[in-house]
Amino acid sequence: MKASHLYSYSAPQKVSQSVVPLLYSTEVGQSDVPLLHSTENQSVVPLLHSTERQSLVPLLHSTE
Repeated sequence: MKASHLYSYSAPQKVSQSVVPLLYSTEVGQSDVPLLHSTENQSVVPLLHSTERQSLVPLLHSTE
């Protein structure tokens, strides 16, 4: 399971790095939840679930 976890985390990492700054520069980081929905919850939302929503979810709350 560790192998699949690393694999699914390695690729999306690049996506989140390029998408998150874009969202913040566009919406000035008003709120993370609406931003996730604005991405048609296809790239970010599934990412949260794949990471067992334990590393990214608390992050969103801490960035408030």
